[in-house]
Amino acid sequence: MEIPTLPEEKKWLMMREIFVLNKQADIGFIMQMGTEKMSEYAEMTSQYADMLQAQGDK
Repeated sequence: MEIPTLPEEKKWLMMREIFVLNKQADIGFIMQMGTEKMSEYAEMTSQYADMLQAQGDK
């Protein structure tokens, strides 16, 4: 049985659509959170990044 393949142009079109939809979802999520919650989220993300970096230094 032959596995169907998509032309490169169609693959890029699908990837671009997925990327745009993901970005729209991210923007909607940020707008729902508001600025106060977003700063808390950014602080938590920064702390997590610091923790991962510290684990990598061991």
